[in-house]
Amino acid sequence: ANFDNYIYPSRYNDEKEMVRYFAFEFIAEEEIENNTNWSIKSEKIKADGVIYGVIPKNNSNISELQSKLLESSNGHNQFVFILPKQFKDISAIAQEYKAVSILKELVIDDAVLLDEYDVIYDDLREIINSFISTYTHPEEAKATYIHNGELKSITRKATLTGLLSDICDDVYSLTPVVNNEALNRDELTSVANNSRNKLIAALLRNNLEHNLGLTGAGQEVSMMRSTLVRTGILETDEEHTKLNLNPSDVLVKNMLSTIIEFIVEGKEKGEVSLAHLYERLQSPEFEIGLRKGLIPIYVAVVFHEYKKEIILQDRFGQIAINADTLVQINANPAGYSLVYLDWNPEKQEFISKLTDVFSDFIVEEEKASGAYEFVVSAMRRWYLSLPKYSKELKKKTNGEKVNKRYVSLLRLLKQGVSGHELLFEKLPKEFGYNETFNVGLVENIEACKKFYDESLSVLKKALIDDVKKIFEHCFITKSSRSK
Repeated sequence: ANFDNYIYPSRYNDEKEMVRYFAFEFIAEEEIENNTNWSIKSEKIKADGVIYGVIPKNNSNISELQSKLLESSNGHNQFVFILPKQFKDISAIAQEYKAVSILKELVIDDAVLLDEYDVIYDDLREIINSFISTYTHPEEAKATYIHNGELKSITRKATLTGLLSDICDDVYSLTPVVNNEALNRDELTSVANNSRNKLIAALLRNNLEHNLGLTGAGQEVSMMRSTLVRTGILETDEEHTKLNLNPSDVLVKNMLSTIIEFIVEGKEKGEVSLAHLYERLQSPEFEIGLRKGLIPIYVAVVFHEYKKEIILQDRFGQIAINADTLVQINANPAGYSLVYLDWNPEKQEFISKLTDVFSDFIVEEEKASGAYEFVVSAMRRWYLSLPKYSKELKKKTNGEKVNKRYVSLLRLLKQGVSGHELLFEKLPKEFGYNETFNVGLVENIEACKKFYDESLSVLKKALIDDVKKIFEHCFITKSSRSK
């Protein structure tokens, strides 16, 4: 009925270059108690705060309701309560309005009857709008306003929106300013989503390109400037491009520090749910209140710097750190977790040597997406290139059993074990490095690769030798008989 379900903190939104909003909800007298927990009651309402329009049962209860609201609202900063000074029974009008709305839909083909219903409908809507304006038009002086245990003197709409801005100043005091309307929201359009994903992918490359490789006047370039350049995160010149996790903007720095602290927590606990990170970035409790549209970009910024030290997992195991993964996490952070990997020079040397061993199967483009997954992919390509005989080999040509560690390596590659688990857990265990990781493992893997690479040639040589022996035996036997 020409009523906006949201009221906006105008000043705050202008200063923060974003749109926060308070939902307007009617609430019956019966739902209010002295100890009502408004945070729990409103947890399903998607808004930055809630304005409750209280509907009393009669005039005699208004004073008692005011006392209950003054007590129960204390300590609940995100909520404003509007209580009418006089009771007005609107229930019969509301029911009639709903009935007429339904009847209008049923007689849409009957012009005469529809006109009659329209007249009744407009009259009823005017009455309902007048009732709603009691709550939403402070200048009418027909209601009392309560916030955080106090009566508020509000006589103009500007004063009401000013109160909402003050609330946001307090509740979301650590929100950084990011001037990009397409991103600074919870739900993105498909076009904005695609542009953001290009930016995320560029941030997650091992080596950052100049301006992240983004050129022209596309939306992704505008996003890069507003989220990274103007915030002091992306520093680029003709020779170098780097990410600054300690920018001069204290609010941006605090946001990045929150993500870094989450990774450190992963190091201390071993594994942490991404839901905890999102709670810290979004929940009013932590005062940042970041919109979901922005989160994957700043997570990608920090993950770029810690890529070698972290592993992302879903319920099935390790997953790649890429733009698609961060978008999926953004949709359901509780379904994913972060594990910290203690990266060191020894592990880096191990990966470098393993890269040399499987150099024929390395895809250069894959190196940009991770610290070691490209090596695992190369190992799997090597396994797939082996002939069936080599893959199924259990005994050597001399009858000896194949080294069980070699058989285990092929089995693990066939199973599709995650990269981290394969290189730093399963293979060290199979080759006897149970206590501490040792770069010497690469020599064992190289010997295993050489064994299987040469297995078919060894078989051919053994068959040739066997055939020679057969012919030699036949020749000797025939010669003996001729004598």
